[in-house]
Amino acid sequence: MDDPGWRRVLTRRLLAGLFLGTVPGVGRRYDKRTFEDPTQDPLLVLRAIFLRFVFTVLLFGVVVMWIASGEPGSGGGALAAAGGLVVIGLASAATAEWLSRRPLDCSDDERLAAGYRTLFFLRLAFAQSIALFGFVLAMMVGAWWLYWVGAAVAAIGFARLAPTSRNLERLQWRLTNDGCGRSLVGALTRRRDRTS
Repeated sequence: MDDPGWRRVLTRRLLAGLFLGTVPGVGRRYDKRTFEDPTQDPLLVLRAIFLRFVFTVLLFGVVVMWIASGEPGSGGGALAAAGGLVVIGLASAATAEWLSRRPLDCSDDERLAAGYRTLFFLRLAFAQSIALFGFVLAMMVGAWWLYWVGAAVAAIGFARLAPTSRNLERLQWRLTNDGCGRSLVGALTRRRDRTS
């Protein structure tokens, strides 16, 4: 099955979710209507969720620059914190890569898609946690730029896990080499039966 690409993710409805999803109360109702809509392609919804997480990391950066803008934070404590952040980021990335080496259940399309989504959200949590560590360190040390160090390390993790055509092809190649004859994109774009 062909990958639907990213162009259809960039609809007004899903892009509005980037902003509305961050508004307390409104976002939850919007998400329920959008992401539980049976007419939505599940892979496009996964891509929209991914974009929401990236957008949230950028919004946190704006908040940190506003809150922690009083102190330059260029002392030895800030540099040590930046080094620690990079080490934690590398450990997190290694753990996420180790998790991604576990074989996915290829017995049917539903299990394959569910396994991929589980792996996707685990890796997303590891990647975003580095930005959140950067947020905490920026607040503790008073150096707003520490958040952007964490966000840069998180961006590497985001690039590795993004549900792009290239990343899905790479995983498909691995599945095929492991003896799986199923299409990952086909499994991810298959709409679930919502009547049961």
